[in-house]
Amino acid sequence: MTHPILAMKWQHADAIGRELIEQLDQQLDHRKKGLSDPDTNRRVLAAFLAYRGGPFQVLMGNLHPNDKDPVRDALEGLKGNVLLSCKDKNTYQFRDDFAYLRVGGKVRTLTATHTELETTWGAIYRDGTHSEVPFSSFPRFGYARPSLVRIVAPHRHWQIFFADQPAPSKNWKEMEEATEGTNHEQHEKIMEAVVHNAWRSGVKFIRYGEDSFICQNPEQAAFHLDNTLLRLIGKVGSRPLLEITDIYQRQHLRWGGKAQ
Repeated sequence: MTHPILAMKWQHADAIGRELIEQLDQQLDHRKKGLSDPDTNRRVLAAFLAYRGGPFQVLMGNLHPNDKDPVRDALEGLKGNVLLSCKDKNTYQFRDDFAYLRVGGKVRTLTATHTELETTWGAIYRDGTHSEVPFSSFPRFGYARPSLVRIVAPHRHWQIFFADQPAPSKNWKEMEEATEGTNHEQHEKIMEAVVHNAWRSGVKFIRYGEDSFICQNPEQAAFHLDNTLLRLIGKVGSRPLLEITDIYQRQHLRWGGKAQ
């Protein structure tokens, strides 16, 4: 787990989410002082449910002092019937026979198009993003399976295209990222511009992490990326090196290039 446990905010698309939390809440001993606030209890249980896809670690040192007792008491109430302790210290996992694991769910992205990514298990929701979820957990993007398009070393590309840093060759299939501390200041602006231009054309297209996009058609992703760079730079031939994973999980490269 790369995020503190309470950083994950789980929500379900319908009332089933509330039912799940109520079922878990019945396992808790509300006589304990740490479990006296119903809103805190729901927040803690929702955070646990966000990790139904695998083990999660709870480090008390990462929690706010006000959250330590509720989390500790909730773990004690759920251990055994719902949660199992793993070999790694302070690591837990939902029991395989926990019936509510079979309930489906969706990751909601806060975009203008309200695009939904459906996961193979449960639901994860964190501040309107979905980058914590492995791409392999998304079986559908809208009504189709998704593809992943990753820009290899984006900051190095922007330095080549926008700052005239020498390109490795006219066309390249390998690219190393710029050294730490040399991230391009326009990175977020460029990435968001690509998504915006795709939306304007009616293409389902969203950011995924620092350097990638989730889409239905990799060719469309490459087109909108190249077209956005053409608008921003005003030069033809700015083609970032792309690592593409298609709907069948096959991977291939789209070579990068710059007009000489």
